[in-house]
Amino acid sequence: DDTLQGLIHYTGDNRLRYLTILSWQTLIHELWRERNNRLHRSHFKSQEAIFSTISSTIKNRISSLRETDPMESSACMQLWFSLP
Repeated sequence: DDTLQGLIHYTGDNRLRYLTILSWQTLIHELWRERNNRLHRSHFKSQEAIFSTISSTIKNRISSLRETDPMESSACMQLWFSLP
């Protein structure tokens, strides 16, 4: 609940807010998919593979903004690569 409230009320840089929310959504979705694969298909990914999928999904989503707003897409991608 605290995490959700923090995401809702974040007042910093809009690009960082966008990337934070996108990362949170992607993390939740990928963990849900991994859980279902483990329970229903007995298929297990390594931790590295899960992180790689999350990172690729985020980069693909940022890239998809390029058609409508190339400058914003570029700025978000630069910010994403600058984060630790």
